[in-house]
Amino acid sequence: QTGRTAASTLVPTVAIVTEDGKPGVLLVGKNDQPTFKSIELGASGGSQSAILSGVKPGTRVFIDLPPWAKQRD
Repeated sequence: QTGRTAASTLVPTVAIVTEDGKPGVLLVGKNDQPTFKSIELGASGGSQSAILSGVKPGTRVFIDLPPWAKQRD
């Protein structure tokens, strides 16, 4: 679940991933498949990280990959 403070969207820090050196999150895509979405990171407060751009409040993101999606290349 995401929340909103000032000009950023908060997500659990464990939801932040990197792909090709860029920060992002894995969106819950079609058929519950993870889809990488690059983001602009803001401040991190331990268990929560601010996303300045890339996703909107209420966007569903994976916190941990489900077993069927562990084989990402």
